[in-house]
This record gives sequence, structure tokens and C-alpha cells, in this order.
Amino acid sequence: MTGPARTEKDQLSWTCTRETFSEIAPAVCGVTVDAAVAGDPNREDPNQKSIISAPLNESLFVIAGPGSGKTTSAALRLLKLVYVDGVEPDAVFATTFTRKAAAELRSRIISWGEGMRDALNTREPTRRDDFDALDLNKMMIGTLDSLAQEVLNDHKRAGDPRPAPVEEHILKSLLLTQGIFPSSISRTHRRADDHATGQFLRNFYGREWSSDPGRATALVEIRQRLQNDRVDQGQLLAGLQGSPDHQPVRAILNVVNGFDDFMRDAQIYDFSSINITFLERLANNTLEDFLTNIKFVLVDEYQDTNYSQESVYFQLAQAAARNGGSITVVGDDDQSLYRFRGATVELFAGFENRIHNRIGVTPRRVALNRSYRSTTDIVDFVNQYSVLDPGYQAARVLNKPPLIHGDANTQRFPIFGIFRDSEQAVAEAIAQFTARLVSGQTISVRSGGINHNLRLDPADGSAGDIAVLTYSTGEYGDRKPDGRPGRERFPLKLRDALEQQTPPVSIFNPRGRPLRDIPSVQELLGNILDCLDPDGLALDRIQERYDENGDFSPRYVQNATTLSEWRNVARGTRDSRSPELARFVENWGIRTPTRRITARRARVSLNDIIFKLIKWLPSYQTDIEHLAWLEAVQRAVTASAVLQGFAGDVLFVPNQFDDELSIRSVMHAYQRVLFPIAEDLIEVSEDALETLPRDRLNIMTIHQSKGLEFPITIVDIGAAMQDLRWMRPRSRFPTGPDTVHKLESYFRPYCDIGLPARDGLDRAFDDLVRNYFVAFSRAQDVLILAGHTKCVRRPRGNAKPGQHVGAGWCRPDNRNPDGSWPWEGMGHLVLIEDSHL
Repeated sequence: MTGPARTEKDQLSWTCTRETFSEIAPAVCGVTVDAAVAGDPNREDPNQKSIISAPLNESLFVIAGPGSGKTTSAALRLLKLVYVDGVEPDAVFATTFTRKAAAELRSRIISWGEGMRDALNTREPTRRDDFDALDLNKMMIGTLDSLAQEVLNDHKRAGDPRPAPVEEHILKSLLLTQGIFPSSISRTHRRADDHATGQFLRNFYGREWSSDPGRATALVEIRQRLQNDRVDQGQLLAGLQGSPDHQPVRAILNVVNGFDDFMRDAQIYDFSSINITFLERLANNTLEDFLTNIKFVLVDEYQDTNYSQESVYFQLAQAAARNGGSITVVGDDDQSLYRFRGATVELFAGFENRIHNRIGVTPRRVALNRSYRSTTDIVDFVNQYSVLDPGYQAARVLNKPPLIHGDANTQRFPIFGIFRDSEQAVAEAIAQFTARLVSGQTISVRSGGINHNLRLDPADGSAGDIAVLTYSTGEYGDRKPDGRPGRERFPLKLRDALEQQTPPVSIFNPRGRPLRDIPSVQELLGNILDCLDPDGLALDRIQERYDENGDFSPRYVQNATTLSEWRNVARGTRDSRSPELARFVENWGIRTPTRRITARRARVSLNDIIFKLIKWLPSYQTDIEHLAWLEAVQRAVTASAVLQGFAGDVLFVPNQFDDELSIRSVMHAYQRVLFPIAEDLIEVSEDALETLPRDRLNIMTIHQSKGLEFPITIVDIGAAMQDLRWMRPRSRFPTGPDTVHKLESYFRPYCDIGLPARDGLDRAFDDLVRNYFVAFSRAQDVLILAGHTKCVRRPRGNAKPGQHVGAGWCRPDNRNPDGSWPWEGMGHLVLIEDSHL
């Protein structure tokens, strides 16, 4: 440990000497934190010790590879700051990217901190009152937006609102009514702006969006880009003066700024605006009471930070430095996946220079590059992949060391491959492989004179030990123009193939289909509709309002068609479910309560109605995917409650159908809950994906797998490659910049970040390389690459090759205008054939 030792009289009430901390830490958490203390040689990590023992006033730039123990290092650093350096817990500001990561870090700190307290009480029983007075729960640990909200509420000025963010689907719904089509704008101006907006969207999205919800989604993304990059709108319009883009961009800004004015007047916040408000308060010196107390700032997953967030962190770091403290950022540029949410990986790669130039802090670089997660074969494979593409190296942190094996996982398996001649055959092979393992069998694959025996742990193994990672979990392609489902995709074929095994294997993929298209969700929603508005009276009122305000009919017709489908599904199954269900829906429909109501007008939560209905829909009580879908529907109701109106409630007067307030409450339910579901604006929450079922094979996007690990990881690198039309280039081998890269290049000249150092096509390739780096590094024991045989062999004749970054294809360059394939044939993989299954 660095820094001078304290004498007993110098100690604060709860502190101990560094020697004492170093002695008790290994017993409590199993990690040696001081080179002077002997520990498990397999857990001797000098870089971890360097992070933990760094003095309070030393800032760190930590490059943490996958499975390298960053949470352990962060937790022990924080505990060392408290127990040895005497930092008050409420002087710590620690942010993580997800709520799950925040909960894990807090849990680790509390658990280990309590263990250390017990050890100190045993060693020094006379100081028990001092140690027990320490409250580690006062540490500020959470996502940046949650901590910003907490600070703004704790330091609220007179007259300021208490910010509470709305769900993104609420934001999109509000943008439709208050931004794209505000009633205050005349129809002529609205149509002119609508046309100009469509032109702009076509330039970046390839289409003008035939549906208003699609346009709202695009405009929310543009609005967040403007906010996150802190774009100077005046400079933007001045720079476009005289160009064809001036009118479309001005129209976009009119929509966005008008919407922001509405949000401000209505005191409605989203996550982005909370961070902007927090930054403004930090910069204008109205949070001095908070800033004078901050001594240590920790930022995890810094590679997924945007420019607005960086500005917040630099303000906090500057305050911590004034108070004798520091900042530590932790991340890995190879694992940056969230550019589509505004993340700017270049901020991480350039962190050392950026923070020095902005606030004069010079951080010390530390590399956590020992992988305690994976086998040495997987670590070697991931290292090879990271340096495979020469064009990618310039996008990485300079002088970044390779991963090394941390000796925690000593198993030895080669990297396997499952390749077949059709998407269906790939799904069937994975299903057979999974079913054999789940049923307790061993799969033996011979290679190089060695039998590699694959099986799940006989005592604790289950289907949950296997994960299939894919670019998209969608089970159907885009809807056809007539509303029918699109092409059946690989995740659906895998689901069906697993269900046909003996015994069948279930999968967990609650995001595989839009809620609006899932038959059991349609049944639930159809019953809700027949409870609230069996004759469509409130829906007709919405149509009338649309007709009065302007050209809304396409949106209404589309939603009305979808809602009609839901009613038909519910009516087709209701009688077979239960006579009680039919009576419940009928009584609600005619507003005849089954219990006595004393108030003239009753008020019932829509979620209460949902709870009643699922009593007769047993899948919602037993099946975990149904529980995830139910949570999404109920979250839509709860989210609507934060807006002015009926707070997610339905009003009714018994036996009366023309009560105006009651009709308006149902209209509110349509517009804030049912329409967003019909428009596919509601998704299963990421929180619902954080606790994975042990009895199901997990299929998830690579983004969703970030931060997770699995004993057996199967990565889809082109199951749909049999027809290249089924795979968009952005998901396998980009032919140009994607929308997010176009938006970056367009707006960056008008903000302080400056232009991206790499062109849009290079950034598209960089992001895809990172995607598969993350996928491959999730594996603990066994890594399997799966796809069509086009992934492992070149086609004959003039057929187009199945180029895929996940199969080791590298971007085009001057020598290889079509790209190069260092892993041609994928001969380094051991193939699992049908004969093995």
C-alpha cells in the first residue's frame, strides 16, 4: 500500500492502518491487496493491487479486459478509501452503466465491508461503537441518471420541480402529439415541416418513415444526439446557410425545440434532460454544497460515455481534486457497444489527454488484463481476433496489452464450430447439441488424437449454462405491407427445434417478438379492451379528435386494425377459458360492479384490472416469458401515471355509458398505454433480462450479454447466410456507414468534440468487431461459433462470398478492395458434426 501509515491517535473513528486492512482483506474477500502479505498465487495480480492501494489523490485510467476482476478492484478500492484513508462514505460518487451493475457493486461493498467491520471488532473490541457507526450505504452508487436525479432532489431550489424520468415510449408518444403534430401549428405549416422532415430522415435512415411512430423514434434519436453531443444549433444553422439541408434541419430543430419547450413547461424529464439539468447546475455553481463534499469519483464502463456525461464527470473530478481527492475511470474500448445510444468510444481512448487538457488532471494508466473468466484457449482466441483486422488497430487504445490467462479456469477445450447448409439445419444441430447436454449425456468430439468430452456439471448443470448470442433476437422479419408477419428467422427456428427434442428444451427470449404480435399478449390486451370500451365509444372519440386536428388518419387506422385483432383473439378464447372470465369482462363492459360502490364515480387502477384478468390466464402465473411480457404491459400503465391526467386509472359511473370524465379516462388509456403497444413502442425491460432462468437456454443479443458469462457460449456468426438478402450488411460486413455514424459525422463539426478521427465506414467496421469481441469473451469453458457453411468456405464460380466480421473477415483496404479473410476456411476450429450428436 502506498502513503504513510497512520498512528492510532491519527486515526478517524472508524479507520484502521493499512497493514490491518491488508491483513483482513484476504480472509474477507479472498483477494490479496498488499504485496507484503502472502496470498493465493493464482490470485496474485499486481495491477489489481495497484488500483486498490492507490492514494486518495491519485487519479487512474483503468483499461479492464473481460473477466479481469474490475468489480473486485473497484469494491476494494472504495473500502480502502473508507477504512484506511478516512473518506466519508457520502463523499464517494460511483457510477455504473446499468442498475444491475450498480446493485452488484453495492452488494459487494456492503458484504465485504460488513465482514471487515466484524474482523475489526474482533481485533479491537474496545472500538466496536466506532466501527458500528460507519454507514457504507451512504455511498452514492448507481447509474449517472439515477444519481443525478438523487442529487437534484436532495439539493432542490425553491420552485424547482423534482425530476422523475418518463419511459422512452412515453417520450415518443408525446413527441407525436406535441412535436410532430402539435395542434398549435397550422395544417399548412405542419405539412411543409413534415415534408422537410421527411427529406432529412431519408438522407440518414434511407426512408421517410411511412408511420408516425417510426418517425417519432427517429426524432427521439436525433434529439438525444443533439443533447448528448451538446450541438451548437446556432453554428449548425449558420454552417448550413444556403445549402439544401438548411430548411430540413431548421424544420427538425423546430420540432425538437418545440417539444423541449413543452417538456419544460409540463415539468417532464427524460434521462437525457436530467443529465443536462445536472450539468447546468454543476456548471453554474448552484450545487456547491454537494461539490464541496465529493472526494472520490468512480466511473465504470467509461467506454460507453457520451460527451454530455463526460462533461459531468469532469466537473465532478475537478471538485474532487480541489477537495484532495481524485477520479478513477474503468472501461475497455474493445467492449464499447452503445454508439447507437450516443456513446462515444473516442472519449475513452483519448481520456488521458482530454482530462489533462480540460482540468489539469494527469491520471495513471493501469491495465487489468488477466482474464479469470475463460480458459487459456478462449483467451488466446479472443486475443487473435482483436488483432486480426489491421484497420481496427488504429481505433484501439494506444499500446494496449493483450489479455493473459489468469489461471482461475484451468479447463482445456479447443474452439468449436457448428456449420450447416441451411438456417434450419443450424437450428436443428444446436437444438440436438443442447438437448443431449441438458439430458445429462456427454458429447465426445475427437480432434488431434484427443477426445474432447462436453457435458454439463452433473450436480448443478442446467440449460441456463448455455447461451446463444446473436445480432438480433427477432423471431420474425419486418411485417409485410398487408400486416402479416415477416420471414421466420433463426431464433424462431431454434425455438421450434428445441421444442421438438425429447424431452423438449425451452428457451428464454422474451424480446423475440413485439408485444402486439404475441398471441397470449393479444388475448390479455383484447380482454382489457372489452372491459374498457366494448363498443369502441372512446376509440370513436379519438378518431373524431384526429379528424379535427389534421392528418392523423393513417396512424389511427393502423392502430384500430391492431386493436381489432386483439379483440378477436380474446373473444375467440374467452368462453373456453372460464365462465368467470366471460362474466368479469361482460360486467366491466356494461359498467355493472360486482360489489357495492358508494361513490358516484368509481376509480380503478388499470393494473388492478390486469391482475384480475391474469387469474384466468394461467401462463402469466407460471411461465417466465409471460411474466416478462406482463411486466412490460404493467410498466406501460405505471409510466402513464407520471403524466398529468388519470394516473393510470379508469373512471366509471355504474350503469352509465356517457359520463364525459369516464370516457376521457379510457381515451387516456388508449393513447398512453394501448396505442404505444400497438405501435411497438413498448419493449420488455432490460431489467427483466438480468435474472436469467436456470432451466432454459438463453438466447440474447450480444448487447444484452454484456457483463454476463456462460459455461457454454454459442455465437451466431451467420446462420442466415444462405440468402444474403436475409442479413443486412451492417450486421455482418458493412458496405457504408450506418445511420448513427452518419449522424455523428453530420453534427460533430458543430460541437466541441470535433469531427470523428475515423470515417463512417471504418467506424461501422470497428463497432462490428467490438460486437463479436464481446460475444467471444462471454465464454467461460466452451466457445462455439455457429453459422451457415458459407461462413467457412468460399463459393464456387462468381457467387458472392459470405463475408462476415465474426468469421474473421477484415475490412477492405488498398491491397484487398473486397476485404481479406485471414481465417479462411476456419481451419482452427474443431467442427461438431451430426455424427457427434
